[in-house]
Amino acid sequence: MKHILLLTLIFISSPASADIATGWRAYEKGNYEEALHAATLSTEKERYALGCLAGVAQGGTIDKGQLAVKTLHLTIESCTEAFKIDLDNFEITAALSTALSFEGKRKRATDHANIARALLFNLISKHREKAESFGAYATWHSEVYAAGFFARMALGAKKSIAKEMFEEGKLRGEFDTGLQLEYVKFLARGKKAERAKAVIEAEKLIKAERNSPLDQYFITIGRGLLEALKAGDKKLLKKRLKTASLFVAIEDEKSEPTYKLDPWLIEYAEGLKE
Repeated sequence: MKHILLLTLIFISSPASADIATGWRAYEKGNYEEALHAATLSTEKERYALGCLAGVAQGGTIDKGQLAVKTLHLTIESCTEAFKIDLDNFEITAALSTALSFEGKRKRATDHANIARALLFNLISKHREKAESFGAYATWHSEVYAAGFFARMALGAKKSIAKEMFEEGKLRGEFDTGLQLEYVKFLARGKKAERAKAVIEAEKLIKAERNSPLDQYFITIGRGLLEALKAGDKKLLKKRLKTASLFVAIEDEKSEPTYKLDPWLIEYAEGLKE
């Protein structure tokens, strides 16, 4: 998932606390744990946005096991509060949907997954000019479809919608590194012609001039997929696709209870139409 410096600059330039300013600087540098700590110390509203974006990065790329689950739950909480403050914010909505999707994956929680889907679909109407709006919604369908038959049936994911939305997004511009990786994964799971296209798109990804730790996380995964694609090694490709995401193996962490959704968020999502 993408982290946007514009959002960071807005918050830093506002009359926020020293903790928040320190937190955003830490986030920019990739010190996500420090950023999360700063968010917990602050009483400013901006702490929710910082906790939301830093939580996805820390929990998704660094924390493992039960710690990743704890961070994921704190991220959903922060993202929900940040979303209440700014319903139109693209980055916060995308981060909230990402966190909800992984909790849905962890506990096979259809409510969480369906709310994520509704929020992502709503992004398209709010941000039709953004390639990422279509790419994010495509990713939901692509990942749920790849999860297997029962996930598809329970949640209504379709490969055809994923394909259409990725292509619509590409008509509007290039994706950020996170969504470019998702596009590569979608193509890599396809037939020979799609895998050939995946090579081209993976080469674009690894050449991206992005230096943040989160960008480099996605680029490193893309490099591994490209190697498997070029080698024509389907077994290796399947293995690498399995770990080509944020919150790797979160589905194995079943012991923690399912995150209890905010009633406000449930009601809000129910009012959205797809």
